[in-house]
Amino acid sequence: MNEAEKPELKPANDNPWYWLATLYGECKNDSEPNQDIAQKNRNAWNRWFAKELSKKQRAALPQGAISPEDLTPLNGNEETALAAAFTKRSGRVDQLLPDRTKEIDFSHTIFDSHVNLLGFIFPNDANSNSATFSEGADFTIAMFAELAIFDSATFSKGVDFNSAKFSGDAGFDSATFSRETPIKSADC
Repeated sequence: MNEAEKPELKPANDNPWYWLATLYGECKNDSEPNQDIAQKNRNAWNRWFAKELSKKQRAALPQGAISPEDLTPLNGNEETALAAAFTKRSGRVDQLLPDRTKEIDFSHTIFDSHVNLLGFIFPNDANSNSATFSEGADFTIAMFAELAIFDSATFSKGVDFNSAKFSGDAGFDSATFSRETPIKSADC
């Protein structure tokens, strides 16, 4: 694919998966992330997916890394509240939550704020093909249960995969890292 055929990058704030990942707000930088916002975002994301986790996927989770609360499926009232928060975050009354049984699609997305996905569970294929992480990304203790695609991704200000777990294949073909990338204890 030549430069003219490459899809244009879309802003993260136009991506429904990013709205779900940042349901309660973005972590604007990695030097002083708002831990309360980061925890609320992770809890909402993980609990949204919890009902779809298989026994095999649950058994593969890093022991002690994911809180039991993050693995408790949402009840009906909590799902309704999450859907309302998602509508508010998206700014679109007709926007539905992404299908939790489908591929998580961050491909061709430009992230202009630090992306904090520390402890997030990705139970389905996770596609970040050709994504640009301009302000860095944190995937520490994230769990990728299926295929994780980072082909042609750009990490401009570093990325942390420390203690991340890849249960399926992971692709980083032609990915660009501009800083040291801690992946020394990632589990593949």
